[in-house]
Amino acid sequence: MTHLDKKYDRASSPEEREKAVKPVLKIVLDRQLQDTWTKKLSSQYGITRNRMTPQKRKVFSLGRTRRILAIAASITLFFLVGRVVLFSPSDPKQIAEEYLHAREVLHPGLVKGVADIQYQFRGQAIKFFDEKKYEDAALYFRKIENQTSEDKFYLSLSYLFDGQYEEAIDLLNALKTPNSSFREEINWYISVAYILNDQSSKALSSLHKIRKGEWNYSESQNLISLMTTTKRKLKKPEDL
Repeated sequence: MTHLDKKYDRASSPEEREKAVKPVLKIVLDRQLQDTWTKKLSSQYGITRNRMTPQKRKVFSLGRTRRILAIAASITLFFLVGRVVLFSPSDPKQIAEEYLHAREVLHPGLVKGVADIQYQFRGQAIKFFDEKKYEDAALYFRKIENQTSEDKFYLSLSYLFDGQYEEAIDLLNALKTPNSSFREEINWYISVAYILNDQSSKALSSLHKIRKGEWNYSESQNLISLMTTTKRKLKKPEDL
């Protein structure tokens, strides 16, 4: 008899039985949902994520455990359906969000210099950025008096990853210069920021500036195609 079976037998009410099986059911449903959308995002939009090497999974006994899960499935089915409905792979904002978080972004590190207060601010900003504490990172990047273009770029990313899209857009626009060492990255990130900020026209204009061979070109083409298709669907027949 498995640990799940024992917990189920000890439960004295339907509520306690539901509580006993919910954790296992959540694992099963999460894996099914994750596998479904991982395949869909990879095949349709080229979104992949590095996954840790799978560890050996504990195998639950079949038979009675299946019957227990079947009882709980009817209780939680509508939660699963709701999650699938909310996740629409045809939504440009959802795909842009997935692209944004598909790869880990880290700061290249602190250049050795005079250990003054500005150096400490920069070190703290980088530390928080790499820890994905973007609000704190932005706070310390702003404290640096003589910001470099790199400081400003990672400040803009801190805003973007923190959901402060207006601030990210304003700063990325200010950083756009022909000779910028971040030109390709800026074109991509400002496009994503425009999409997430519901500025589709500006997003499309920015995406079209990403040339073949440049960073995230294929992703930009996927978003252009998706946004164009979505825009056509939203138009009335007489407007076409």
